[in-house]
Amino acid sequence: MEESISTSTKPEKLYRYFPLDPCNEKFIKRIFDILGKNRLYAPSPREFNDPFDCIVKLEEPNQAKREEGIQGRVNDQAGVLSFSENNDNILMWAHYANKHYGVCLEFAFNRWGNMPVHWDKVDYMMERPLLTLLSEEQNAAGTLQKIAFTKHKDWEYEKEWRIICSFKDPSDRYLEFPEKNVLTGIIFGLKTSPDDRQRIRAAFESSNFNPNFYEAIENKTRFEVEIIPLN
Repeated sequence: MEESISTSTKPEKLYRYFPLDPCNEKFIKRIFDILGKNRLYAPSPREFNDPFDCIVKLEEPNQAKREEGIQGRVNDQAGVLSFSENNDNILMWAHYANKHYGVCLEFAFNRWGNMPVHWDKVDYMMERPLLTLLSEEQNAAGTLQKIAFTKHKDWEYEKEWRIICSFKDPSDRYLEFPEKNVLTGIIFGLKTSPDDRQRIRAAFESSNFNPNFYEAIENKTRFEVEIIPLN
């Protein structure tokens, strides 16, 4: 699939929040996948927490069986990689970084280069995107493009950008990024444990990556976090 250039102005940096849960090794594995394999996990829409997100709806009435079939192809063959424009949103830290125990990764958006993916900014509105019978005849990733960039207005605080990926093997949902200097920073949350900080920092510092390290701290007078550099 050819890269489709967004008409939106792409920010210099984008952020991806990661949970760290000692009881769930899959999250730890995904962090260290970045180190060893230069790749990020792109989940299927069936893994999303919003039941309205990336759901196939056709304009034509009484098409439940066809909608179900299209949705199955999208879920199996396509994935969505999500980023945020913000690194200091307390809801994002709570929802996507395991209640502030996780981390936030900083990526240089302009260093991704030409990749065979579609990426764009999410629009937030009340109307659901609808497909025509004609438009749903394309491949799963193409179909997903038409529905993945619209979410309910309640999600507007996320300020989300998305990459749409297509996978031949549904069990291998990873997108490789082209250069190690794409990952430019790691931010530890308010509650990231000392052990997790030490393990992650040591692993990245001994790798070919050279990210800057930061931490989130409480603002003493407002319901905010501030991001400060670590020595």
